[in-house]
Amino acid sequence: RNETEAEIQNYYHGLGYQSIRRGWPDFVFWKKGKNNKKEYIFIEVKKPIIPGTPFARKRRSKMITPPQRKMKNIFMDLGLDHRVCFGLLSDGTPNFKMYPGINKNLKK
Repeated sequence: RNETEAEIQNYYHGLGYQSIRRGWPDFVFWKKGKNNKKEYIFIEVKKPIIPGTPFARKRRSKMITPPQRKMKNIFMDLGLDHRVCFGLLSDGTPNFKMYPGINKNLKK
């Protein structure tokens, strides 16, 4: 069991979302939103990249694989909410760090 994935899943379950896991991306979260319209969020979870730790530079250069990047681009073309999460921040919220080509569709 991936503890980072479990933390992200617990966070979204706490917001009232249900989820599916075991695929790519790692999770699909959904809940009823305004006017009973379902909201969906697709999240790929990666272990946090901590500067100065062994292989941090190598991991940063290979954050998502070419097939994952292709899927991310398809989600973006379809207007789907897709995010790559790097663990939790100190305040307990997901870390959607802005790396080149990753999470650039998110509002800051």
